[in-house]
Amino acid sequence: MGDNLVMVLVWAIAHLFCGVYWTVSHLCMIYLTWNSSSYAMPLGALYGMFAWNIFQLVYARSWLTLIFSVVWACCELVLIFFTNRNLLRPDNPDFPSTAPCVKRCLIPISAIYFLLFVAFFLFAIPQLGEVILALAGAGLNVYLSGAFSLMLLSRGSCREQSQHVVFWKFGFNIITFLSLRFHQLRYLSIFVIVITFLLDLTYMWTLHRCYSKSTQSFELLSAPESPVNTNEQANSGGTSSD
Repeated sequence: MGDNLVMVLVWAIAHLFCGVYWTVSHLCMIYLTWNSSSYAMPLGALYGMFAWNIFQLVYARSWLTLIFSVVWACCELVLIFFTNRNLLRPDNPDFPSTAPCVKRCLIPISAIYFLLFVAFFLFAIPQLGEVILALAGAGLNVYLSGAFSLMLLSRGSCREQSQHVVFWKFGFNIITFLSLRFHQLRYLSIFVIVITFLLDLTYMWTLHRCYSKSTQSFELLSAPESPVNTNEQANSGGTSSD
């Protein structure tokens, strides 16, 4: 009984830290999206995560899961609102080769994408059980890690991407790895989380290089080509030579 109590306590603490880490990541992405004309979370992963959190609400097995699912679903609703607002702005820099009329269709296309996720969960949960939520959550985590890297490469810049987001996400993955409790899925879970680690490390390294290049370019543009002498400096130089 004592061992079970310790396991429950460890799980609760790990779940709490996971929730806090992922909530901070959401808040960072909300700020980046609200404060720009672009978006910070890849569209497909955003709508997939939103659908997943809705079903987490329905099948929550603990108060912690319920509370964090509510918080994450609300954060994702805010992200969806600001993302759609920015996609409709005339100064939106995303999808530059896409016609404005086609870009406006991204919103209903994203809604269809969300409904497909909902339909998947409605079909899969009665057939496979609630364990499909754990598998889908791990799969969406891998998808999000890959989508961040693809978004960075497609933009060719670190626009609306923050190292803080991936650091918090990385911490979330570490605690998830340490708190594995589904013994029948242990090896599959380890494999999925290792893949996520590798994708996150690749994204962190690429984003760091992108920020370093941006900083170097800014310093080169800011540095004067030659020292500028004012009249006072010229006069003082002439006086000292006399």
